[in-house]
Amino acid sequence: MERGRRPSHSAEKEKRRRLKSTLLNALIRGNRSLFEQALIELEQKPGSAEYESSMKKYEDYQRTRR
Repeated sequence: MERGRRPSHSAEKEKRRRLKSTLLNALIRGNRSLFEQALIELEQKPGSAEYESSMKKYEDYQRTRR
């Protein structure tokens, strides 16, 4: 542990890494509900500009795969 860092820092970093991995897997598999759930856990609130942008990117990606 680095000096001045809170012990929860590494746990939070691992959580974000795991959620980003979940997002990628959901995107590849076309699992919209899992993608939405991971966005919410990453603190992107439904209806927010960031959430809507992420969902648009999801839809665009799924459209190009068809």
